Amino acid sequence: MKRDHGPAKGARWLCLALAWLVGGLVAGGAWGAATASAEITGYTRHLKLALVRNAPTAPELVVYGGSRAEKAQPAFLESLTGIPGFNASVMSCRPSDVLAIASYLHDRAPRLRQFPVWILSMETFRDNGFFQGELLSMPELLAELPADLLAGITPVDPVPYSLPADLTCSDGTVWAADGYLRVSRYEVMLRAGISREKLTATRLRIYVDSYHDWGALSPRATQVVETTITRMNSWRWKPVIVLPPYHPYVLAAIRPLGWDTRHREVRAYLAELQSRYDFVVVDLSDIRSFGGSASGFYDGVHGGAYLMRQVLKAVVERSDRALDPTVPYAGAAHRRA
Repeated sequence: MKRDHGPAKGARWLCLALAWLVGGLVAGGAWGAATASAEITGYTRHLKLALVRNAPTAPELVVYGGSRAEKAQPAFLESLTGIPGFNASVMSCRPSDVLAIASYLHDRAPRLRQFPVWILSMETFRDNGFFQGELLSMPELLAELPADLLAGITPVDPVPYSLPADLTCSDGTVWAADGYLRVSRYEVMLRAGISREKLTATRLRIYVDSYHDWGALSPRATQVVETTITRMNSWRWKPVIVLPPYHPYVLAAIRPLGWDTRHREVRAYLAELQSRYDFVVVDLSDIRSFGGSASGFYDGVHGGAYLMRQVLKAVVERSDRALDPTVPYAGAAHRRA
């Protein structure tokens, strides 16, 4: 099996560069203006729904999440669980996306038991916008959201969309019919000569800025996460919520900036929900917890195919048999007994 690890050289330089970046960014509050308008919109929601419509059968094991989940390969998960699946992750994912897409998939096959794997980035709980722009142009997804969540939201005109030929997009990314991202934009940049060290340093700038002014978990985000789990349980789905890994240099840099506090808050929030709902939490934030390699990252948070296979193996092993189709759904009632 060929690993997609990048070169290890440059690590010493990167350590020094990250230390310099953290000191400068925290002291000056830089990058705020630059990152405020840097969100990539893309058309991944349109693409994923088009793939679902073209699929011969409804997906059973579905991966939800943002760009950090795009390299989660349904075929590899099927080799571990025996369950055919689909990667429904979308770029710049918000909890509202997961609620809408999961509800849409349920409506298409209401009697089907689904096995959701939600790769839930901690930064989802930052108050960085409740809706991603693309979602506002998709009436079929907006219709799946509760009315109170749509209060004050103005939809935009639907965007015409058709799948690109051979599922190859103009930016060089290539998709598979099961939603897996065969060639990511990071692979495109690496092929263009941009180093992993530079990609990691750039990602660090964004994350340092994010944690520099993040004071608490977003009440709106926590509300929608709970609503999503509530719906999934009502459909007899037991989601596996995964906190994904960080490059160790990035994690070391943001820990003292508030990451440790936010991590404790997210874990405490999820633990409280587990007293009332039926789901599993698999925390893989630190790659040492599952034997991951720093060279498996494209940048500070996005992993390549090999690292994601390590992640998925750990998820299945630690999922408390939630991804075992032979185990009947028990529901959350036993937690209150």
